[in-house]
Order: sequence, then structure tokens, then C-alpha cells
Amino acid sequence: MNITDQQRKLFWVVAAILVAAYFAPTVIGIVLQVADRISTPSAPAYHKPSPAPRPAVPAPPPVFNSTTPDTQPQAGGTSSSPIAPGPVAPTPFDKLTGVWTGNGTVAGGGFCAMRFELRDNHDAAGSFAGFTSLNCLPIAPKEGRINVPLMMLSKISPASAILTGTVADGTLRLHVTKAIGKDANGCAMTSLIATPFGAAQLAVEWQSGTCPTGQAMLQKARS
Repeated sequence: MNITDQQRKLFWVVAAILVAAYFAPTVIGIVLQVADRISTPSAPAYHKPSPAPRPAVPAPPPVFNSTTPDTQPQAGGTSSSPIAPGPVAPTPFDKLTGVWTGNGTVAGGGFCAMRFELRDNHDAAGSFAGFTSLNCLPIAPKEGRINVPLMMLSKISPASAILTGTVADGTLRLHVTKAIGKDANGCAMTSLIATPFGAAQLAVEWQSGTCPTGQAMLQKARS
């Protein structure tokens, strides 16, 4: 059987139609998918947002505490512990502490021997403590001689006292805090004033209540 050209063309047309019909659904699906992707914009890539920077916190203003005369400010606004008082200015009597001895008299007639010990008073800055031992013998104005019995009594039981005081106007003024015994005249010391005399002596004057005032010049026996 001879196939004419017309039949051959018809055969290719039918074959093309069959092939097209067979692959048409696949091609149409691909085309639709491509068209759908083109028409629908792709979602932007997700990026985790970086945290916003925290605002800078301003530093607190410095705190200045009011200070009293015995405190000083420190860093941070706090106050220090109370400041210890400064050293007390030295006085001439700082070099005069020690034991002094000498003789003197009382007004109205009488002879006295004194032992005077001067020390720093550690209970109060700038003050001194004194310790006296006093033997006084009255002289009878009419007879003009020493009363021997009273002299013996004075030797056995001298009048002693404990004193404290401070320096004022170049003199050391002490008052008795405790009197121990009385002298031969029945007097007990109530106060004493000491003044440096020359380079190595101490002039003292004491009061004994209503009794006569006494005076003596003392020399340093030991420190």
C-alpha cells in the first residue's frame, strides 16, 4: 500500500495532536506554577532584629554631707570617724616635773620644810598633779625658840595633800583634792601656786584655809 504525501502529512498532524494531548496537562501545570510564582511576591527573608541600645544612665550627682568641726568629708559623701584633738602646746612646766625640796616660812612666825612632787596629770590633757609633804614648826614670838614637842609631832605626822591644776599666766595653780593630816599649827593645805624661779628653782606659795600663808624656795632633787 502506497502512502501518499497527503496521507503522510495527515499522519504527522494526528501524531502531533496525540503527543500534544499527552503532554498538555504537565506543560499546563508547569506554566501555571511559573505564573503563580511570578504573580505572588516572595516573602522577605526574616532577620531577627538586634536589640535596641540601652540609654546611658547618668551618674548620680556627688553627695556633700555637712560636716561638723570634728569630721571631714571623704569620697562618696561619707564622713570619717571623729578627728582626735591635736597635741597640747607644751608649757615650761613640762620640763619641771619631778621631786622638789626646800625650806620656807609661814606668816606670823614659823619654819617649814616641804617636799613637792610634780607630775603630768594623765586624766586631763594640759593639767598637772602635785603631791606635797609639809613639816611646819611654830616659833613662839615671846620665847623666840622652837617648840620641841611640836617639832617631834611634825616629824612623826607631816601634813600631806594631793593637788591638781593647770598653768595660767606663767604660774601653776593647783587646788587640793585630798588633804591628809594637818601641820603642827592644826592647818591643812587648800591650794598652792608654783612659779619657775631662775634656772633651777621653784618659788611656791600655799594657802591653808584661815591659817597664815606659807612661802618656800625649792630646788629639784630628782626627776
